Amino acid sequence: MRVVYSHRSKMKDLEKEKAVLLDKIRQVKKERNEVFGNPKMLEKWAREKFMMRRPNEDVYVIVDENNQLVESKKE
Repeated sequence: MRVVYSHRSKMKDLEKEKAVLLDKIRQVKKERNEVFGNPKMLEKWAREKFMMRRPNEDVYVIVDENNQLVESKKE
């Protein structure tokens, strides 16, 4: 009986993880379609994600009190 309960518990955990990962996949696909369909968006995405810059341009990185990168919230 304990084995059945532990398997059901593990199954619920795995289903939750699956839902989170599927949501992340949808988000990445949406971002990819937005970025690669527009050259200006591609530049914006590269600058934000990889902190790329043009020559003679300064980049400022904002971090929180735990020295973690602060990213803008989307949606």
